[in-house]
Amino acid sequence: MFEQDSGKSSEKSSVGAIIVAAGQSIRMEGLDKIWTPLLGLPLISHSVQVFDDSPLISSIVLVMPSHNIDQGHYLVNAHRWTKVVDICEGGERRQDSVRHGLDSILDTRWIMVHDGARPCIDGQMISNGLQKVM
Repeated sequence: MFEQDSGKSSEKSSVGAIIVAAGQSIRMEGLDKIWTPLLGLPLISHSVQVFDDSPLISSIVLVMPSHNIDQGHYLVNAHRWTKVVDICEGGERRQDSVRHGLDSILDTRWIMVHDGARPCIDGQMISNGLQKVM
């Protein structure tokens, strides 16, 4: 399992996550898939929960379209996600949205980018991904 380097400052050894959920849902014909219920929760909730639960992740930034930011704040408060440090507006293209997330993330040594519409992630995947870059 990946372990953070305890010999460095917590800021420099921390791992941030940017969860990008700012798409226009064109292929879904306007249905915003991140709010589609899955096991009784909006789809995006499953991804955010895994990152919030992970001891390897120190901070999370959610990137959403402007019309979803209030709903995002509601979810953060309702689920008591403590690692979400910002919810920022997405850009025109995915890379623009990732850039907005990068501008909002706290000072971290590593940053993971995850697609908020992909809920089948678990803590082991986070650990494995970090091991691969070390």
